Parts: sequence; C-alpha cells; structure tokens
Amino acid sequence: MPDKALIKDVTKLAGKLGITVRGDAFRIDGKSVPIAGASATVDDGDAARRRITMTRLALIGPFALAAKKHVGQLFLTIENGDAAAIVPITGKRQLEARQLALRLNKQ
Repeated sequence: MPDKALIKDVTKLAGKLGITVRGDAFRIDGKSVPIAGASATVDDGDAARRRITMTRLALIGPFALAAKKHVGQLFLTIENGDAAAIVPITGKRQLEARQLALRLNKQ
C-alpha cells in the first residue's frame, strides 16, 4: 500500500485533472490502476501514438494503430503492470499532469 503522503499528493493533482482516486487506486473510465508502483508520462498526440505498448494496444484494440493524430492534444498515460489508462489533457492543465507524472515516477 502506498504511503499516505503519496496518496494525498496524487489525489490533489488527479482531482485537478478530473481523475478520481478511491482508496489506493486511480479510477479512470471504469478502470482501476493501483497507485503503488504506477508510472506516468505526458505526451503529445504523435508521441503517445509512437509509444504504443502491448498494454495500450489491449486497451484500445486493433484501432490503436489506426487512431487519428491529435495535433496539439496532450495525453497522460498511467501504467501499472497490466493496468493502464490514457487521459486527454487540456493545455491549461499540462503543469498538473506533469507534476502528477513526476510524483508517481519518483515513488
């Protein structure tokens, strides 16, 4: 189980991004991604597309490779083992998304 300081930090940042934290996991589009051991990245549409992993392929299905480019769109990807979620981020929330990724990646 992650420490209380980590839960508090990520809950605050996630809330600003419209991401729900319940207990010790993110709840995103009906998916649960455990916080302990999670990693995150913030990518633009092209970079996110280039970084497709087997997990992302499983999330989106065969359409992952044919997905439209999202010029100027940012995406926060949170991964933990087989659990992953991709969240679109508006430009004005880029700082919070990057802070959340940094906090998760330094645990």
